[in-house]
Amino acid sequence: SSDLFKLNYISILYKLKEWKQTIGEIKNILKTDTLPALYSLAGDCFWQMDNNDSALHYYHKSLQQNPNDYSTTFKLARIYLQMQKYPELISCTNNYILFDSCNKTINQYNGIAYCYNQEFEKAVYRLNKIYLEGDKTLNTNYFLGASYFGLQDYYPAYEHLTEAYEKDSSNLNLIYYLGRSAILSGKFEKGTTVLQRGLELMTPKDSVLYNYHSNLATGYSRWNKHQEAIKNYEMCLKLKPDSKLTVYSIASIYDHNLKNSKQALKYYNLFLSFFPKETENNKEEFQKEMSGTYYSAVKNRIEEIKNEEFFKKK
Repeated sequence: SSDLFKLNYISILYKLKEWKQTIGEIKNILKTDTLPALYSLAGDCFWQMDNNDSALHYYHKSLQQNPNDYSTTFKLARIYLQMQKYPELISCTNNYILFDSCNKTINQYNGIAYCYNQEFEKAVYRLNKIYLEGDKTLNTNYFLGASYFGLQDYYPAYEHLTEAYEKDSSNLNLIYYLGRSAILSGKFEKGTTVLQRGLELMTPKDSVLYNYHSNLATGYSRWNKHQEAIKNYEMCLKLKPDSKLTVYSIASIYDHNLKNSKQALKYYNLFLSFFPKETENNKEEFQKEMSGTYYSAVKNRIEEIKNEEFFKKK
């Protein structure tokens, strides 16, 4: 029949990720037929296009036709959680639980929504039920632990957050709650160790910071924002005080861009101080070794600046 042909065609369009065309075809059929599956599929297309409001509209239409549809309820829950609409998330999952109280995923969404909505007792009731039925997933343990924490019940909070931490030791919120519930339930060593680790995770390594500041400095200097460039180069020097190139870059900006000869001389001299001293005995050796470095160029530039300054004063 032509209906079957249309449905196959829609299915092909959807697989080809032609979202707008799929929606167009669905709307044509919905003028004469109300098929719950098509409402849900239209919702999927809108979701793929990041149009959550229209996706919600069609998922609700689908649920009006078929209130006990797990897949549509799940999609609705996912969007409500993403949009942080917790009362709506509670309402749509509660409706489904009336029909099927055993579905772990919907129960989990429901418990998470209660936790975010700070209805901790309801969250604990819902999440503990699926935990005791064998759901030991990261999210169940984390939100169950966080809900106990919200109730200031720190022993079970500590137990569940520890289980969650074993699955994900990089989540800073989890680390914070675990550290605090450990301390508040008397496990001081454990709590301080966990919080200390959280601090280390939050503070990037010096080498990473150096690379960031160095690239920012390059960006600012090319953008002719030379003071900003120098600020970032100064940060680089704090992290790597012996970086010749950083010192040279600062000197160059003071010299050529900011025309500040006093600061330029200061940094050029600092640059030279990184090299071994030139003596009468090792003059030739030294010259050979230093050729190909900025050393001689900087020496010459220092002389030029001094001469320029000298003639300015005349």
